[in-house]
Amino acid sequence: MIYSIGETKSVIVVSTKYTDIDKCKKIAVTAETRTSIYYLKHVLSLNKLNVEYIYSHETSLFQLLSQAPCALILADEALRARKYKLNIVADIGSLVSKVLGISPVYAVTATKNNSICDSKLSTDPPPSPSSSDVELATYITGLDKNDIVDYYETIQYNYNPGLLLRAKKVLERIVAE
Repeated sequence: MIYSIGETKSVIVVSTKYTDIDKCKKIAVTAETRTSIYYLKHVLSLNKLNVEYIYSHETSLFQLLSQAPCALILADEALRARKYKLNIVADIGSLVSKVLGISPVYAVTATKNNSICDSKLSTDPPPSPSSSDVELATYITGLDKNDIVDYYETIQYNYNPGLLLRAKKVLERIVAE
């Protein structure tokens, strides 16, 4: 399971024009994620913000920003946005934590035939990035090593059944709306 406690850093809304999510009336979103789009749409609707979403098959931050003044970007592209000093108008992890009161879950591993996951998965410490992971991420994003290590510390890679159940209930409610 991949989740964050608060800030995510790799799932953000950026803009070259605005500094506040309240100003983003059009947001380009990549087709690479449904979960992050659900989180974003739900949080903004709870805040009574009317937003037009531009769905795109693009993933590049600059291609997405060419389609709307704000863009939801993911992963390395989100980290790369910091290098270019783009306005980060919202971090999805922070928004979800503040508004919905849950830790956003972005990915899970399912088991076959309703088997139960090994209970030690929830107690093992999450994996730490290797020095080669940090080097590669530094090369890909252009960020310095401290920024990359800081990013790795915000993302959790372990099994937490309580957090998963809370996020599942929220996502089920969002999808049903």
